[in-house]
Amino acid sequence: MWLGKNSSWDPVLKTSTAPSFHFPSDRELNPSQRNAVDAILSNEDINRIVVIHGPPGTGKTTVISAAVTSVMASLDKERTIWLVAQSNVAVKNIAEKLASVEFWDFRILVSKDFHFDWHEHLYEKIEHNVIRSDSFPPSVIATERMLLGSRVLLCTLSMLSNDKLATIARVVPLQTIIFDEASQIEIGDYLPLLVRFRLTLHKLVFIGDDKQLAPYGSTDIPDLESIFEKPHLRENSLFLNIQCKNTVLLISIDSYKLPSSDRMPIPIGNFISKHVYNGKLKSEHMITDPQCCRFVDVSKGKEVSEGRSWKVRRHERIIFCIFSFCHIRISKKSTQ
Repeated sequence: MWLGKNSSWDPVLKTSTAPSFHFPSDRELNPSQRNAVDAILSNEDINRIVVIHGPPGTGKTTVISAAVTSVMASLDKERTIWLVAQSNVAVKNIAEKLASVEFWDFRILVSKDFHFDWHEHLYEKIEHNVIRSDSFPPSVIATERMLLGSRVLLCTLSMLSNDKLATIARVVPLQTIIFDEASQIEIGDYLPLLVRFRLTLHKLVFIGDDKQLAPYGSTDIPDLESIFEKPHLRENSLFLNIQCKNTVLLISIDSYKLPSSDRMPIPIGNFISKHVYNGKLKSEHMITDPQCCRFVDVSKGKEVSEGRSWKVRRHERIIFCIFSFCHIRISKKSTQ
């Protein structure tokens, strides 16, 4: 993994064929997403390590959920998948994506401290799938009863170092591990799990974007590297090259609802593609006007705590003024 051509990994004994693609969603995957899923499902030794580079909005969690549903729908009922991320929030996002395609046969392993703190609201939709670390069963039989046959487990990277995880790992061995937001993980942080679970590991999948998120702690130690900084792995990585079609959201400012989008208009997407992703990223969006983007310098903006989040009220006021101005112009044109 680290040494490129000089490294070795014992071949997998192929006891079954690779799972067929199965994704119970109305959304059709684009070619780059489908190629990524096929690589995850592959039983070939060349795909023992899969690196997927996915810029924002290219459907990384969609790829993960499609791989999970495909494996679980296959005839191989012994195959397991562990979905791992650096943060609990990232783990929660994967869980909610699985739930959105009506796949509920998974369990989330979460630390007692995180769950008891102010973060418990993150798990409202998936509370029944959560297992707290203080309730990890000590015996195999109790673990089997708690997991109820689930072969898909989600947790943070740090959870894999928990001593109480041993029994769970016996019932659901770590065979395929998919690391989401892998650019946040310093490459040395993988060593403990690679040693601990070396006898059962079959495949490692790394999904992320080093242009978006650097390894945790890099602000203090700039030389930290993620999996994407290893040339022999990056050069063979798969690139998710299409930003998915936009979904209209509503942003609330005071009592007003502003329409927004979680994807970039074409001109902004093209600019970022050219200057960040070497022109490889394509955007799909209803907005194509080159004048859709303007920069506004908002001075004296200050973050203030509000509920469980932070807001910059001055920014919100500017956005509302711009929205009101545009709304008035559109209204005048429609009455002419």
